[in-house]
Amino acid sequence: MTTALRQLLASTAYRLQKSVQEAEEDFGTFDCGKGVRTPLQIMNHMTHVLRHAKGFYTKETVMRPDPLPFHHEVKRFHDELTELDDWTTRVSLSEPDYLKMIQGPLSDVLTHVGQLAMLRRLYGSPVKGEDFTQAAIYIGMVGENQTLSTDFF
Repeated sequence: MTTALRQLLASTAYRLQKSVQEAEEDFGTFDCGKGVRTPLQIMNHMTHVLRHAKGFYTKETVMRPDPLPFHHEVKRFHDELTELDDWTTRVSLSEPDYLKMIQGPLSDVLTHVGQLAMLRRLYGSPVKGEDFTQAAIYIGMVGENQTLSTDFF
């Protein structure tokens, strides 16, 4: 189970970087209307979700972090993802706990990564599509420095 969870964390890191690479700083404050969160608000929420996920298992109280400028918020998210990835290598979670981690916080985060990709299109800077089965996604590679594919469809 640890391998699958860590692969999911690496896939999340890759897909996030794909969604925010070369985004202008003002993308973070892009408001598409209708009460939709800005990209900065989404990134801040995603960081909180990761902290909460780990806090659920460690029984730590987790506070929502104050927002940072957009690209700093992206870095903070990757730092949290790295910490969560490292943590999963040191703990023994039961299968039901792993499955809850996937169905709850990690699925939520992936949903928000998709929202960021959609907001990039609405912003006028669409993310290029790719076959993610061919992407350079490796367990433990959860930081900002992703080797993003140049093969698009």
